[in-house]
Amino acid sequence: MFISLNHLKDLPLYQHEKPYEVWLPLANDSAKTNVVFSYCHDIPVTDARPNKQTFDIEEYGFAFLQHPAGLDLAAEDVKTDQGRKSVIRYLEDMSTFMQDYFKADRVLCYDWRVSEPSNCRSNC
Repeated sequence: MFISLNHLKDLPLYQHEKPYEVWLPLANDSAKTNVVFSYCHDIPVTDARPNKQTFDIEEYGFAFLQHPAGLDLAAEDVKTDQGRKSVIRYLEDMSTFMQDYFKADRVLCYDWRVSEPSNCRSNC
């Protein structure tokens, strides 16, 4: 299988200025972002699950973790008040899990999205 990805471009600017994106209205003509993406196509993808124990956060920047969510969530859950309460409980649970895993003083889930499967083959 081959996919297309976009990722943060490695710009010299980021050596002295962190990438940022502002989602709030600005009072002046300041730039809302300095983020520049690079697009890559035809990237081969393989199933990493058989080797998931070999990946760790320090060397690879990600790790496979297992944590029972305790909730069954679906994309439709964000459309109802009760469902949104379940999503909030899930985010709180995951924040606690991440805090314990990383031995962090604080974990803040500041951005989350619900995505539905799409067929990108004809649109990418």
